[in-house]
Amino acid sequence: MVFLDPQCQRDGGGKLNPYQKLYVFWKCPMTKFCAWFLSFISLAVLHSYVALYSYRWEFLPSEWALYLWYLVLMVTEIREVFEQRATGMRNKLRIHWNSIWNIFDICLLVFSLFNFILKNFESTFWLSRILFACNSIPVYFQLFRYYHASIKLGPKLVILTDMLPEILTFVLLLAIFMLAYGVASQALINPYRRHEWSGFPGLLYDIFLLPYWQMYGELSLDELTIKDVPPCSVNATFEDYCYRTDIERIEDYRYVMPVLLALYMLFANVLLMNLLIAVFSSVFEQIHNNSMGVWKWEMCRLMEDFDQRTTLAPPFNILEQIYFLLKSTWKRCCRREKEDLDLYLNEANLSLKVFEKTCLSLFWSRKQSQTNDNITSRLKTVEEKTDAILSKFDIPPDWIDPSLVPNYQTENSHAKIQRILTLRAQDHQPVDPNGNQLATLKEDVSDLKTRMKQIERVLHSILRAVEKPKRE
Repeated sequence: MVFLDPQCQRDGGGKLNPYQKLYVFWKCPMTKFCAWFLSFISLAVLHSYVALYSYRWEFLPSEWALYLWYLVLMVTEIREVFEQRATGMRNKLRIHWNSIWNIFDICLLVFSLFNFILKNFESTFWLSRILFACNSIPVYFQLFRYYHASIKLGPKLVILTDMLPEILTFVLLLAIFMLAYGVASQALINPYRRHEWSGFPGLLYDIFLLPYWQMYGELSLDELTIKDVPPCSVNATFEDYCYRTDIERIEDYRYVMPVLLALYMLFANVLLMNLLIAVFSSVFEQIHNNSMGVWKWEMCRLMEDFDQRTTLAPPFNILEQIYFLLKSTWKRCCRREKEDLDLYLNEANLSLKVFEKTCLSLFWSRKQSQTNDNITSRLKTVEEKTDAILSKFDIPPDWIDPSLVPNYQTENSHAKIQRILTLRAQDHQPVDPNGNQLATLKEDVSDLKTRMKQIERVLHSILRAVEKPKRE
């Protein structure tokens, strides 16, 4: 980024030598961003390769490389926690957990740790494969972080994040319809179901997942047929799971199932889905106007985050981590002289205070200029209306009170306007410490307000002068 900066090209880069320029280039947040982005793409490709081709009982070299990569990420995450600007480990962890991306990092590392432990036992190898496959989700979700750098994808990501609570509301509404239809349908499909714990997962599938897929068009009508239940004999008991032919007919229930399915599809597929679309449209319209501002804030946080990260991207940043560890150990144990940062902090605080006061003065100067513009436009409008009234009516001078007529010999409004515009043009200049410009602006505003009041009183006097001949 240094080589592309026009200012650096004009001044020749100052006194930086080529090696220093290269160092500044690699310390740039945008350079770190690109390096970390390529690193995470490589991690996603390696994880996908291991999950699809080389996940076996024995540890292969590609899998060892992946676990070493995760170990480097774990060390980096621990270092980020300790570098949080807070006192106490609890406050550091609380600040670290405020970022959704840090939560994805922790989930990725925790899943990898449990997967590595479970794979070493034959009885839990199947569970380790499930965890390794599910670990692909946080791996690829990490790439969302880099979408914030795009002016097209960044605002859309903000809108997507704000729509997630609406999806939760939709799921809570849908769960009621799914439970109502699922329990009612399964009670009629198999009215004499045996109570067995081994069949409980299948029952949950029929109650929850079958109505869920039916909402998307997978009706599965063959699974809605009534189960064959044998009729009861003369000496049948409750444990026989049969039905009495003299009090019910199982085949009649098949006429009720289409009615339940039609009602469920009406409410779930038509009503709730259209309600979700309408809510998403409303949320999109509300957030779209502010999404650009939120994206700029997220972009600022992203650049600040990468400004504090290591120059090298994982897994090569382990070298930089070792260097920081050795440097910190040397500062605590071996160094005799300590750095005196009091003078540096005092100068930094003084510069910050001067900067804040300068920005505040510029802000109030612009606000005052806007106020003066409004007053000036109103004053010009009143003057034009006054001139129109005076030209329309031939009013004798003795009918108007001379004390109400403003003093036109003083500085006219156009000169005041010109002076205000001149002061506005000087906003980029350093602010006068004595406040002379601000005092001049206040004086001009006060004069303009007084002039408007005088013109208003003249208008009232003119109206009284117009009504005077009528009364006589």
